[in-house]
Amino acid sequence: MFRSLKNQLYNFYKSKAVTSKTDISDDILNFSITTTVLDNIIDAEESIAIKKIEDLLSKLTPRQKEVIYLRYMQIWSMMRFLK
Repeated sequence: MFRSLKNQLYNFYKSKAVTSKTDISDDILNFSITTTVLDNIIDAEESIAIKKIEDLLSKLTPRQKEVIYLRYMQIWSMMRFLK
């Protein structure tokens, strides 16, 4: 989310050739982003889940990894695997 905002601001400034005076009001630029305890908990849970998935994937054979990639990343059906 932060990266998207940064990229949008960067693209805006790059396209407008910003000088000392712009059309952007101070109200738009003066904002703050706060994170809550819930955001921190969610981030921690996501990092734990990612670590578990990476650990489980590292135990698979190359063929098993290929099947998982094709099934979930390329959205192949089970019938396609049977062919």
